Amino acid sequence: MKEYSNIRNEYLRSMLCLVIGFRGDVEMIPFLMKETERLERMYPQETYTQGPILAIQELAVGFLN
Repeated sequence: MKEYSNIRNEYLRSMLCLVIGFRGDVEMIPFLMKETERLERMYPQETYTQGPILAIQELAVGFLN
């Protein structure tokens, strides 16, 4: 997370969000939600939002189990 703001490529940011979903904690959900909103707003025609959305789902499943 320390280096997240240094990543310029939105695809890589999206993939890092996905990694956070598999390795992170539920505390990351607000950050992932903000990233989803930002990516939807900035790139409505792209699929960059899939990374943070899937990450949120993964964290939710992990939390419920």
